[in-house]
Amino acid sequence: MANTVGAKREIRKLVEHLWEREAVDRMTSGTYSNGTGLVILTDRRMFFLEDGWMSQRNEDFPVRTSSRSSPAATPGPAPTADPDVVFHQRRQLGGLRDAGVVAPSELLSRI
Repeated sequence: MANTVGAKREIRKLVEHLWEREAVDRMTSGTYSNGTGLVILTDRRMFFLEDGWMSQRNEDFPVRTSSRSSPAATPGPAPTADPDVVFHQRRQLGGLRDAGVVAPSELLSRI
């Protein structure tokens, strides 16, 4: 997290406000309704946590999830790869492997 100004107390208290098996995806300090605190996006929700000297609050915000029937969730056709482009990319990766920039295990994950 790059921006922790005004959120150090909230970071220390964060674990107390997470649900069981909830994972933090992103967080940053921010202001909401005249309060400075921590804005957290998890795999289940987004919430604002303020733990100041004068006030403490934890406010959840609904996170809209897409359903399978929505157009955004409908998968499109698989992209077709130009064999010349694929060959060129693999050749570049091989060169990076030979130069020691990319480990062989990383190379396999990129092919």
